Amino acid sequence: MAKLTAFDSKEYARSNAAGELRFYTPLGCGITVSKEKEFKSAYMEKLLELSKRFDIEKCCGAFSAAEYFKEIGPGRTISISDELVKSVQDLVESVYFSYVILPPKEIPKVEVGGYRCPIKEINTFDFLRNLSVYFSYITAWNYLGIESRKDEKIMIDGFHGKRTPAWDDIITKTSPIVYQHGDECNPFISMADIIAFLTSKKLWDSYLHLTPDNTKEVWKSYSFKTEVHFIDRRILSK
Repeated sequence: MAKLTAFDSKEYARSNAAGELRFYTPLGCGITVSKEKEFKSAYMEKLLELSKRFDIEKCCGAFSAAEYFKEIGPGRTISISDELVKSVQDLVESVYFSYVILPPKEIPKVEVGGYRCPIKEINTFDFLRNLSVYFSYITAWNYLGIESRKDEKIMIDGFHGKRTPAWDDIITKTSPIVYQHGDECNPFISMADIIAFLTSKKLWDSYLHLTPDNTKEVWKSYSFKTEVHFIDRRILSK
């Protein structure tokens, strides 16, 4: 049976005590499952139980942390998210993380365009902000670049942005299914969204920076495997 891997992404930001932004990157996450029906059934059963216990209305059949964060508060959102992850963790084969390392002090400007449009330079921070709106598929591109991965069903949360060589690479390898508001309606994309959301929380609580080893550390008590790859200046052309 072909595997399914679903992708979503979040903004990951850290500020100093004065509120000045010190670090920013999109953080992408993909979850891989082989037993789709079992996963969906376990997810929906747990979501129904949590909806009743926490007295919330579930939207479109999936739980989006961002959607409920303001409505029910961070405490309940985090509790529901973590319980959902634990309810399906044995059905998740692996979790794949991707993020970007482009220090603005070292790389103050990024050259964009040149792909059927003019070339220009923009501030690195603005580049990362723009990248965040379609980083779900950049994470899928990064994931699919590993040679052993093929014949998988790929699901990606909805996005918008300029067409890139990375997108063309994806569609030459597979036909991804894109769900608008996937974190609100698709259990697989929802789980990728939740794990990305909780990663930021777990790193914060443990006073850890975003690194491959630290990301693996905060998820080590869960049953799935974790894999972390960062993107740097070497693949800016994509």
